[in-house]
Amino acid sequence: MWEGVAAVPAMRSDALSKTHCGDWKLGRKLGAGEFAQVQGCQRRGDPTIYACKHIDKSKLVCASNIKRTLRRVQRVGTEISAMRALRHK
Repeated sequence: MWEGVAAVPAMRSDALSKTHCGDWKLGRKLGAGEFAQVQGCQRRGDPTIYACKHIDKSKLVCASNIKRTLRRVQRVGTEISAMRALRHK
């Protein structure tokens, strides 16, 4: 499923702003890692606050080492699959 960088879905450039991402209002930054940032978010009409992780595809790519790039993409793909399977309370 996550064989290469192209397999990671791209976000529409018009869907993201500093304060909104589609139907989501973005809140304060909660943390950051090697490839991503996490910030609070809230869906329009829903009082629940969630965490949203933004993955920077450009940080996944290592132009000099395609194997490293593929390992990174696979790690991110595994994390995405795990997050989709969770039901946080």
